[in-house]
Amino acid sequence: MAQILTSYSDSEFKEVLSEQVREVFGELFKHSKSPSEEPEEKIRYKTREETKRLLNVSLTTLYYWEKAGILIPYRIGRRVLYSIEALECAVQKQKGHSI
Repeated sequence: MAQILTSYSDSEFKEVLSEQVREVFGELFKHSKSPSEEPEEKIRYKTREETKRLLNVSLTTLYYWEKAGILIPYRIGRRVLYSIEALECAVQKQKGHSI
């Protein structure tokens, strides 16, 4: 890798570059885990309707909770999603305020 790229022809330069890229990607793939080895850490999301039913509240309540910072949504285009972790935190916050 310590070669100086000065007097290479186009084909020689492509060959050297290809060799280096193969080397780097080979190292990356050698150290990366396969999908079956990785722990299941997917974040689950609920839509507004699913969240409404889960918390037994209206869409208006979800809107006000969002504005108050109690429940933070994720927006993907026009879709509004809530992570399960955010819902659990919001429920804990509400329980703390009601006591």
